[in-house]
This record gives sequence, C-alpha cells and structure tokens, in this order.
Amino acid sequence: METKAFSTAALASLSSGMLLCEFGDMHEAAEYLMGHPIWAHEFASKPMWDLMQSKLLEQHPGLPTEEPPEGTDWQAWRDELVAKLGAELTITKGSEERPADPVTTARAMLGPDKPIVAITRE
Repeated sequence: METKAFSTAALASLSSGMLLCEFGDMHEAAEYLMGHPIWAHEFASKPMWDLMQSKLLEQHPGLPTEEPPEGTDWQAWRDELVAKLGAELTITKGSEERPADPVTTARAMLGPDKPIVAITRE
C-alpha cells in the first residue's frame, strides 16, 4: 500500500469540514485519500464529505468530526490539534472509483435545467 504524509491541518480540514490550511493542501490530501481527482464543486457534496471523513477516521480516529463551537479561534484550535496529533499524519492512498463523472455530479447538485460550462486550458 502506498502512503504519504500530509499536514494534520489538511486532514483535520477534511474530517471536520472547517478549512484549517490552504485549500490546495486540503485538495491534494483529498485526492490522495480517495484515489481520484476531485473537482472543487464536489467539496460541497455531503456524501463526498461523509465518505472522506469515514476513510480518514478508519486511519486516524483521533481527528475531529465536527467544527469547533462558534466563536472559537480557528488558528488556536488548529494549533491544539497539531500539538495533540503531531504536525503530519500518514494516510494510505485510496483506490476508490468515481461514483460519477464530475459533470454528472455538478448536474445532480445544480439540477437538470441549469447550464454547465466547462473551461479547459491547453
């Protein structure tokens, strides 16, 4: 099994739903965990979050499963997690098949009557 270390802040962002690091760091960890690309809109999918959280907790049950109470200083909360769990945690690379292609997931989130525009770069 292939493994890689990611910042505790990135993994806690995935498990709690509160962004505690740069989005790109969390995104990289999510794609590694799941084993396939994740488009930005898919982070708004509750089933995707639930699956990522489940996969993370199998490997690191000490990660938070909820955001801290409203009004909590997020940086202090992140720092407490790092002090408790360490600066980095190692996770196993996922081998999940995509449940649906990204356009289908966007269609499901937006509804069948909304246009979807994909912009590609060469």
